[in-house]
Amino acid sequence: MQEQLKKSLVDLFEASVAGSKGVNAIQYRAKNHDKLDLLDELESKRYVDRRDQKYYVCLPALLELESESKEANLLLLRCEFIFQFLRNFYIENPEHKISVDDLAKRLELPKGDVVKSLGYMVQSSIFGSYTTALTEADGAWVQPSESIIRSKAFKDTIHRIREPSEYPEDGMIWTDSIVGNIGKEETSESRTTISYIDKSRIKDLERIESVNFDFSRLVQICREINSAYENGNYFSIGALLRVILDHVPPSLGFSTFGEVSASYPGKSLKEAFNHLEKGCRKISDGLLHQYIRKRESLPNFNQVNYISQIDALLAEIVRKNSD
Repeated sequence: MQEQLKKSLVDLFEASVAGSKGVNAIQYRAKNHDKLDLLDELESKRYVDRRDQKYYVCLPALLELESESKEANLLLLRCEFIFQFLRNFYIENPEHKISVDDLAKRLELPKGDVVKSLGYMVQSSIFGSYTTALTEADGAWVQPSESIIRSKAFKDTIHRIREPSEYPEDGMIWTDSIVGNIGKEETSESRTTISYIDKSRIKDLERIESVNFDFSRLVQICREINSAYENGNYFSIGALLRVILDHVPPSLGFSTFGEVSASYPGKSLKEAFNHLEKGCRKISDGLLHQYIRKRESLPNFNQVNYISQIDALLAEIVRKNSD
């Protein structure tokens, strides 16, 4: 990584640590107006993520920061400590979850440090499920998945995110790796090994037995998104994401997705749904309704990358309709 870019990443990480809940992107960009191109590059390469006008440093970026920031180095060490415990926990209890309170107690770490570390660790795919509001509820918990025993160290899981093509044995486990494929060019090879929508999530939708809703249309839309992704058809992905947002609100108890994003309970889910409503919808509208121009800029993967938010949406639909 070039020196100026790394320095900007260090500054942003330290600001995020001080703020603990992300950095106000508007204020930060105004204050660092002479570095806007560098900040744009950090976003485009997925070193940082901007959600609801806040900057968050992504997990793979910690490897770039390890030798530059004592706080990043300490965070990685803490993540490694937690990872080793959870790996052994999974081997002994492969179908169990553990509360965040119990985890902190067993590790003899402050709960705040455990929560902060888990906030980065959930960006990997070592968990089968977890409560989205890790910082809010006393009953917060995480449940490791088989993915956690595919690596012997937490850094290995980060390398798997950055270099998914080097780990073909992982199959579809590393769907989230596209989100964190930091600094790598998205290629046709990566698109054939990783789906935009995890196939296991589609199977979950197929298994729903509901007297109120028929999910066959949603399942087919998800399959067509994966087909579009495999072929690099980003206009199609943008259009189909918009179709999902318009299609699913009744399955969550609302009439429109605007109502979902405004009123859905749970801070983390609401944040993800706001990102879809305010970000994904605008991107899709731009792709669908743009008049022909003298010069064009064609969409790329970064422009339609809402993998984690769409997965959160589909997971909630499965949960709400599987009772």
